[in-house]
Amino acid sequence: MDDKRLDDQLKLLKKSYDRMPKYLDVDALMDKIEEEEQASVVQKPKRKMAVWGVTASAAAIVLFAGGALIGPMFRMGGESPQMEPRVFIQEEAATFTSGELPIEQFTFELRNKAQTALALPNEQFNELSFIRAADLRTNFYIETPAAYEQDEERALSILNEAYATPAQMLSSRAMHMTNEETMYDFLLRIKEVKLAYESAYNEAEEDARRHITQAAKAQGIYFVDGEAVFRYDKFEDFYASDLKRFGFNQGFVAMAQFDDTLYEVDDLRYAPEDIFPHFRELTMALLTVDYTPLTDAYESQFILMVLRLLQGTEKYPLTESSMTEFLAHDAGVFTPIAQTILDELQQSGTSPTAASLTYDELLRTFQAARVPYSSSISSEQYWESTEEEVARLQAQWQRVPDNALNLSGQDVVLYYLHALETNEQQVLSMFHNERTFDAQQVTLSNVQHIQFTMYGDEAVVADVSLPQHEMVRMTFMKVNDVWQRMQ
Repeated sequence: MDDKRLDDQLKLLKKSYDRMPKYLDVDALMDKIEEEEQASVVQKPKRKMAVWGVTASAAAIVLFAGGALIGPMFRMGGESPQMEPRVFIQEEAATFTSGELPIEQFTFELRNKAQTALALPNEQFNELSFIRAADLRTNFYIETPAAYEQDEERALSILNEAYATPAQMLSSRAMHMTNEETMYDFLLRIKEVKLAYESAYNEAEEDARRHITQAAKAQGIYFVDGEAVFRYDKFEDFYASDLKRFGFNQGFVAMAQFDDTLYEVDDLRYAPEDIFPHFRELTMALLTVDYTPLTDAYESQFILMVLRLLQGTEKYPLTESSMTEFLAHDAGVFTPIAQTILDELQQSGTSPTAASLTYDELLRTFQAARVPYSSSISSEQYWESTEEEVARLQAQWQRVPDNALNLSGQDVVLYYLHALETNEQQVLSMFHNERTFDAQQVTLSNVQHIQFTMYGDEAVVADVSLPQHEMVRMTFMKVNDVWQRMQ
């Protein structure tokens, strides 16, 4: 056979090779051919050996040519493993390099990183719902090589998301966890809360389901055909937001996430000195939050915590200094009660008011200060920024008297933005009332438009649109008849 004919034969063999299953196990096939060839030597006539010899030679040429022209192949494991996915992944990945087993080795490494980040033993780690779900996803790609081959980059991205996103979120949360709860305890509570939401959702009427769905989303729980699904990626957003809103104090985040209590049976879970720095912001957050089925639960926890603070406990007794600190950080809601208690302590060392204080009394005081719910919105307004409008307002605000903070409606927000632009520290200090806000450059001149939502004459929420599609939400409330900006 001349070179040209040999070249044509090799090309033909190459085409035959290309039509073979892409994930053929070359080593296994060669072993099988060798075994059958050896068996034919013992059991079959010499005339048959020649046939097997030709067959083996042809197969060897095909495989050699394909190997030379195509390069190394991946062993994907065509048969379904008869064991748990995680066991299969671990056993398979331990025997091959990443170049030979991309999916198994990739997910094996992801699992190890996730387990290291969470610092959980094998038994607890393997029980995690997101790990089991991710393992099943890996198993799907192992059993269905075509699905992996169709879009390898997307498949690896999906697996990375399935293992890494929950682990990153939980690892971030672990940095703020107290010694009273382990990560495993927290994950068990996720399961319990999911079941509780699922039960409530399926037993509720249609109108109530909307409220339950809204409340569940605030904790990263979404409903799919009546089943509560925990979205780690969504929860991370809310968790980070709550950390910021509550001053990175885990105690207050705990109340906002998964219904942890801020109090123990007859005591406080956190020391007063840990609570007071965030007490005002927590109070205002609860006063202005939109209504959900969880609002009452959060509110009751907060009121019980305040009751412990005002009465004192065995672990944290009531003292003049504790009441002085309470008054320094109160948002004005409980000030009259706390002041009476402090006066009594200074006069006689005891406080009859504190001793007789009840949950119902504090609850009525707190609810009297609550901003009306969204269902009580009195009006909505819209303001569009133009050069003429900004110039008119700037001229107008130059003549505003000292009682400008008693303005109403959208004028409050516009005047505040003017004060930011002109850096009127005295006015800003009245609006801020010792609070600090992000140093984002929001001024009257760089605002594009504002959507106002008014709650009677007591509160206004402004969604301020800035260039490049940025938006800042500002909330203003009247406290003792003076407008103040809230977090």
